[in-house]
Amino acid sequence: MRAIIRFVRQIMVADMRMPGMTGLELFEALVAPDRAIPTVLITAYPDEQTRLRARQAGILCYLSKPLFAGRAVRVPRCGSRALR
Repeated sequence: MRAIIRFVRQIMVADMRMPGMTGLELFEALVAPDRAIPTVLITAYPDEQTRLRARQAGILCYLSKPLFAGRAVRVPRCGSRALR
C-alpha cells in the first residue's frame, strides 16, 4: 500500500490594527521556533520602524493600504514567494 502524503501550503494575511492585538503580535503568538507561517501584513498607517521590526520577525511582506491597481498585485506575488 502506498502512503499518500498531502502537503498543505498556507499563508496568513493580517491587518496591523485589529481589536486586541496587532498583526505582528498575532504572527509572533502563532509562530513556532521550528515552523514559521508565511505572513503578509497590511496597514493603512505604514511606518519604517514597524516595517523593519516586521521584516526582522520574519514577515514576508508589509504592504500599505489602499491596495489598488499595481499594489493589489503585490499580495499574490508575496503569496507565491511563500509557497515556493
